[in-house]
Amino acid sequence: MKTKDGESTRARRASQPAKPALSEHGLTQKLVDLQRKAGNEAVTMLIANQAHAPGRDVVVQTAPPASGAAATAAPASAAPTPASGPIPKTLDEALDLLKATQDKAAETPPFAAKGNEATRIKAAIALVESTGKYLVDKATYQVTFKPQTRAVTDTAGLVHIEQVKRKVDTIEDFILFVEACEQAYPSADVKQVTSEVRQTWFRDENWELLVNSQGIVSGSGATARSVDLRTDPATAGIDMADLKPSSGEKTISTPYGDIAISHVMAGMDAALSMSPKTMPPGGGNQTARQLKFDTLKASTGGDPRPFTTWAGGIGQCYAGYLIRKIFKGEAAVTLKEVMDVEADDAQLLGDIHGYIMIEEARSRRPVAKGKAETCSGFLRTFYLAKPAAGETYESGFMKTSGKSSADLRDFITERSMAFAANWYAKKELDARGGMSPGGWWKSKGWTAKGILEHNVKDFEDAHKKNEAAAAAADKLDAYVQHLLDMVQAKMQ
Repeated sequence: MKTKDGESTRARRASQPAKPALSEHGLTQKLVDLQRKAGNEAVTMLIANQAHAPGRDVVVQTAPPASGAAATAAPASAAPTPASGPIPKTLDEALDLLKATQDKAAETPPFAAKGNEATRIKAAIALVESTGKYLVDKATYQVTFKPQTRAVTDTAGLVHIEQVKRKVDTIEDFILFVEACEQAYPSADVKQVTSEVRQTWFRDENWELLVNSQGIVSGSGATARSVDLRTDPATAGIDMADLKPSSGEKTISTPYGDIAISHVMAGMDAALSMSPKTMPPGGGNQTARQLKFDTLKASTGGDPRPFTTWAGGIGQCYAGYLIRKIFKGEAAVTLKEVMDVEADDAQLLGDIHGYIMIEEARSRRPVAKGKAETCSGFLRTFYLAKPAAGETYESGFMKTSGKSSADLRDFITERSMAFAANWYAKKELDARGGMSPGGWWKSKGWTAKGILEHNVKDFEDAHKKNEAAAAAADKLDAYVQHLLDMVQAKMQ
């Protein structure tokens, strides 16, 4: 992801000078980010090693890359192997190694690391626990959140210790959050878990009709219940009100820049489950529900991935802009004004990640035969395994869409327009009073289908007016180009 001055996020953070070593309790999130982004720099890390005697530090020295053939990086698809390889020097490398060790220990008990393997694992544990945020189980090598507590004085002057809910602020935090959900519901498959996590943010009728996924159902028969992670015991230690704010987007940091994580999950869910072939059962007005399902099915062509990610973001903003500019006559409104609120770069980058995630992860690290794919596994592969030098999002975008580089502009434009037409029709109906008697009387078309068709025609007319009179920055192509620039930017 490029910054405004053209420098990549990874390169910018990697070039920062290393900070003096801090104690386990004094290590700040800023140093954690530096460790995660340090790349191939020579970095000396003084990390409080809990495997050693109390107060003793272990020095993990990584050398600069050699020249010539020896400097060639391992392929992005290479999975970490506990038994061989260099000492992990970043948080992501340490987490990746410990996950591989956890899997190996579970597959071949009893597990006892020796030699270089033991050294690498010990260094990884020290690095992860030095953050002050995570704990490593020395028997299973599972990484979990370190409990947080605080002292609270009550009205009687008595001091109580209470748990503090953990905020999810980085992609590493989020992966552990997803893993906790997977462990709480081990019978749930990758589609169910991904869908359930997505429902933290999006769970209305539109999503029921657009994506063929229903989340996790716990129990069976009379005891069956639909899981809601916002209030589930599995997330009791997580600040869910922060992860799902009442307004705005929750952004988290990743090696590729800040992202709106809800957009990533929306794209992943759509890619795994795709669209339902027939209308799912549900309540409400069945005629209206069927019309909505048929409209979405025709608009998406059975592939909901663009609508749940970048086409939904750009299309919704463009339709909203046209409603205000053309339908309501707000002369001063700009497309940028709408995009900055409803589809800023953190949301668009999350859209790109969510759109290409599944295809990219499967290409980088195919799951071994006999093993099940997991939601956390996809996230871990995409975010913790470094991409090849110079890699952009374009290859993943082409792979996912089936389009060539030359066809991407037309594809993005067409999909964004398809979403915008439906959204404009909805917003025009809302502006007239909806399907209430008064709203129906003010709309043209008489039937619900007739009103939809009429409002889509209004969208087409509004688009033509905007194309003829608006400044270049207020035309759809301005943000098609912006998305293309992000897609073609280097990942590291």
